[in-house]
Amino acid sequence: MAASKQTQDQMLQHLLDLLPALDITVRHEEVEGSAGGLYLLKGKRFLLLSKNRPVNEKIDLLAEVLQKEDLSGVYVLPAIRELLGQGG
Repeated sequence: MAASKQTQDQMLQHLLDLLPALDITVRHEEVEGSAGGLYLLKGKRFLLLSKNRPVNEKIDLLAEVLQKEDLSGVYVLPAIRELLGQGG
């Protein structure tokens, strides 16, 4: 199911907005061959997000990272919870 570009951009922004509450800093870099990933540097968590990948790949990466996080104390839009498989 393909979402419109605007809807995908909004979804991406909603996912990105969750990261500060989880103490994850986003770094937008040019990465070859990958959408990016989560890493730890000097005790801080960073998410490397490739600037040159399609929005849907960024959404997939963020969803994969966020599915592993405890979001119980964070407000998450119902549509985003559904995307993360945490609906209900």
